[in-house]
Amino acid sequence: MQLFEELWSIAIPFSTRMKELEYEVKRDIRKTMSDFENIQGELESLLLTCKKDLTIFSSNKILCYLLNKGRFLYYLPTILQKEASIKILMENVDEYLIRQIASVNTSAQVKSIQIGYTNKIAEINEMVMIFDSKHVLHVNYDPNNKLVATYSNEEHKVLIQELMFEKYWNEVKSLDIMNKN
Repeated sequence: MQLFEELWSIAIPFSTRMKELEYEVKRDIRKTMSDFENIQGELESLLLTCKKDLTIFSSNKILCYLLNKGRFLYYLPTILQKEASIKILMENVDEYLIRQIASVNTSAQVKSIQIGYTNKIAEINEMVMIFDSKHVLHVNYDPNNKLVATYSNEEHKVLIQELMFEKYWNEVKSLDIMNKN
């Protein structure tokens, strides 16, 4: 009975596995969503299927909105339990976001979320999330101030976003080291 309980605790729910297979089978997909429920559903599916790494480059406004309105924060500990890496790069220091992420980090048993801040670029009004170097979700506001998200698994789009993130991440970390010395 104990073996069954251990296997049950590590099993992947059927709906999550189906979504994983759907993402793997369909290549070069690009879709746009403007309804918040659809955006949240896509985000939750991507968070549930995330296994290795999650990178986020975001405006504080959009990140706060998703933390407050959606269940985004709920999924971060689950990703950390899979021993995945989570890096978040924000445009500025935000005490509210720091407290929210710190609460996840204190409950994390394996890894913690890495956070970086940069005020070296112009104010951004978007969020780019990269999941396992395979999927990109780009979230921004349309002219009517409504959230719009674009999902893509096109390899070149994912690679470009990863390169941009790494450029800014490395710049922020280099500046942190220089400021400490």
